[in-house]
Amino acid sequence: MKRYKQWATASVALIAMGVLAGCGTKGSTVPTNNNTKVNATNSTTASSSQQTALSALSYSSNQKQQIVNAAGEFSLTPYIPMKGVAGDSFVSVRPGGYPSITLTFNNMVVIESNQSVTTGQTIQSKSPVTLSNGITAQWISIANTTEPPSLIFKLNGVNVLIQPTGNEVSKSAIEQIASSMQELQVQTAFQTESVNVQPGTTVTFKVPQGWNKQNVGAGDTGGSKWVNPMNLNQWVTILYSGNAGALQNPNSGKYDVTTYINTQGVTWTHVASDKLSGQFTIPIGVINNHSVGYGYAQVITKPSLLGMTVEAVVPQSMGQTITNSVKVQSTQSSSTTTPPVTLENMQFTNDAVLFVMTHGTMQSTYADPHFSSGNPKQFIVTLRNTKPGKYPLNQVQSVNSDWAKSMVVTKNGNDLVLTFNLKKNFSSFQTGIAGGFEIQFSFK
Repeated sequence: MKRYKQWATASVALIAMGVLAGCGTKGSTVPTNNNTKVNATNSTTASSSQQTALSALSYSSNQKQQIVNAAGEFSLTPYIPMKGVAGDSFVSVRPGGYPSITLTFNNMVVIESNQSVTTGQTIQSKSPVTLSNGITAQWISIANTTEPPSLIFKLNGVNVLIQPTGNEVSKSAIEQIASSMQELQVQTAFQTESVNVQPGTTVTFKVPQGWNKQNVGAGDTGGSKWVNPMNLNQWVTILYSGNAGALQNPNSGKYDVTTYINTQGVTWTHVASDKLSGQFTIPIGVINNHSVGYGYAQVITKPSLLGMTVEAVVPQSMGQTITNSVKVQSTQSSSTTTPPVTLENMQFTNDAVLFVMTHGTMQSTYADPHFSSGNPKQFIVTLRNTKPGKYPLNQVQSVNSDWAKSMVVTKNGNDLVLTFNLKKNFSSFQTGIAGGFEIQFSFK
C-alpha cells in the first residue's frame, strides 16, 4: 500500500476521512450516491496467495496507555482489534491532523474518529457486507489508486476504517478482524497531591501517576501543573489567587465562584447553594481545537480570602475523577491564630464608607459584604476577629451620609457585624483596599 506509507509520514489523508451515516449497528443500511458504483455481492473470496489464518493480538500495558492517551486528545473512545493475521503485531499509535487516531500494525492500519473517515476521498465503489457480529460495514475502493480496498463501519458512534497494507491479506480476514474489535479500557492509577495554598489551608486532589510536575503562575497567582509525559496536551493544574475583586459578584457584592471563573463558554455542571464552590466544563476551542477541560473552583474565605481552581484537560472519565476528588482543608482560622484587630475609625462620604483598622490585612479581615432584601434595604458586612473600639454595640447610630441613615454594630463571636440602613435602593458596590489597614465600600 504505497500511498498509505506516505500518509504515515505526513498526516493521514484518510485519517480525517469519516464515516458515512448508516454504517453502524445491526440492522442499519448502507447509503449510496449516484456517483458511486455499488457492488451487489455481500461475500468475499480469498485467492490462494492471501492470508486468511488469524491469531490473537496482544498489547503491552504501555501500548494500551499510549492508545488511550492519543484517543483522549480528541475525547475519543478507542477500540482495538483482538485478532490479526498470523504473525501480525501492533507497531504504534498517533493522533491525526483531524480528530482521529491511527493504529499501525505490520499488516494493516486502523483509523478511528468521531467524525468522517472518508472526507476528501473520491470513492469509486462500495460493497456492503454484514459482519459476524451483526454490524453492517462497507468495502470501499478509492478512485485513481492501486491501494487495496478498505473496510469501514461504526462502533457505538466511533467511525472505523481498516485497510491492509498490501494485497496479501484477504477480505475475509479483515472482516473477522473487524468483528473482533473491542473497546479499550485502561484503569488509570492515581496519586493524591497535597498543595498548601496559604498558611492554614491545604487542597488535596487526584492526579494520574507518573505525570510530571511543573511550577506555574505569575503575579498574585500561584500554582502547579502536572503534564502527561506521553501526551503533552493532557494536564492538570491548580491555581490560586488572593485578588478579592475577582471573587465578588459586582451586583450582589457577595463572593461568587461563577464570577471568579468567567471564561467564555464555561458551563457550570454544579454550583453550591452558597455559590462558594462548583464544578464546570470548558468547551472545545477555548483551550485548543480538540480538548474539553474539566474543573473545580472554590472561594476560600478563611483564614484569608483566596480563589482556587483545579482544572484537567483529560478524557471525561479522568476529568470527573479528578474534579470529584478535590478537598479543601483549613487547619486554622484567623480568630484563633492571630491577635484581634480594632476598628479604629469609620469615615463616610456621599457614596462610600471607609473602615480604618489598627493593624491587620483587610483581604482576610472583611467577609460576606452584601445587600439585604428587607425594608429598609440594608448593607451588611462582617469584620473577622475585630474589636469594636470606640463604637458602642447594639445601639442604633445616625450616619451623616447621602447613602445611609443609620447603622448598628453587633458582635458574632469574635467578629463584628456592621449593618447600615440605606437611604437609596443601591444595586451594586465596589470594594477597595488601601495600605493594608483600610477597606472602602463604594455604592452605586
